[in-house]
Amino acid sequence: MKTLDASFTRKTTRSYDGRQIPERDLEIILNAGCSAPIALAKYDDIQITVVQNEKLLKSIFDKSTDVLYKVYGMRKNQDFGSKTLVCVSQLGTKPIGMEYANAGFILENMVLAATSLGIDSVVLGSAARAIDSDEELKKELEIKTGYNVILCASFGYATTKEEPKKHVISINRL
Repeated sequence: MKTLDASFTRKTTRSYDGRQIPERDLEIILNAGCSAPIALAKYDDIQITVVQNEKLLKSIFDKSTDVLYKVYGMRKNQDFGSKTLVCVSQLGTKPIGMEYANAGFILENMVLAATSLGIDSVVLGSAARAIDSDEELKKELEIKTGYNVILCASFGYATTKEEPKKHVISINRL
């Protein structure tokens, strides 16, 4: 699949059939993430964590549901049935705000690679927030000391095939 095709067909998936993605495809997805640009080329300040342990996934998704409730007052189950969660962490916050751009670049490369392989995905801020606010969970996930979990993404196979939604975003041309 060509890059533009992946960009136009990628969609957010919130219901997975429970199949694990193949290891060879996971390696391609991770390598795509590692090819992302990072502010000031501080690649050593980034950690990618792959979670496929079912007990840890359940804990993360349960805590994510709680985070959404605390922040937005709505209880939405964050366990969509995915068997692979990838988390992007960064040491500190220098330059300020760039940790979100870095994580976004990494995960966008990953979800586009996944789309090109026929694998569905969803980017999850609530999972990152749930992990980052729980020191014991960070320890279980072997998140390095001083690193903040910025964003996560789940990968798997959708239970139903849906067409990507057409989004309208305001564009100013000057």
